[in-house]
Amino acid sequence: MNFCVRCEKEVNRTTMSFFNLDIICTNCRDEEMAHPKFHFAKDVERKELEKGNFDFPGVYVDKTWEEIKEIA
Repeated sequence: MNFCVRCEKEVNRTTMSFFNLDIICTNCRDEEMAHPKFHFAKDVERKELEKGNFDFPGVYVDKTWEEIKEIA
């Protein structure tokens, strides 16, 4: 069983956030995908991967999800 950092539930499947290093469940991923900066964060990560940076921590690595939700 895995643990979601954001909702604190035990879940079968997790993934990493595009915004920071949070390990999140699919429900929290859906919430993240609805954020107005989601496509920006995803594009920045893609560009970093294309440059060979496979350790990119996310555009808001220094922020919590509560802080990220306030960014528009």
